[in-house]
Amino acid sequence: MNVITSREFYQNTGKAYKLAKIDPVLITKYGKPDVVVLNYAEYQRLNNISPTRSLYDVFAATNPQVAEIEFELPERTLDDQRPDVEF
Repeated sequence: MNVITSREFYQNTGKAYKLAKIDPVLITKYGKPDVVVLNYAEYQRLNNISPTRSLYDVFAATNPQVAEIEFELPERTLDDQRPDVEF
């Protein structure tokens, strides 16, 4: 596990981000453990969270009748992306 101070974290969050992609990062404050930053896959593993499921999977798990519903979604293209918004 990598260890960095809160000062290092505030001065270089990119470093903490890159380290956390590989291994959890312990951030200390006043020399004591304060926060741990870890990648999402590790978070899922620690919390027994299954990989992302579709909305269909969620509903089918709660109501078996959902499995009988048939529907088709149109293919999405690059033209379907959100338009650029200027502020």
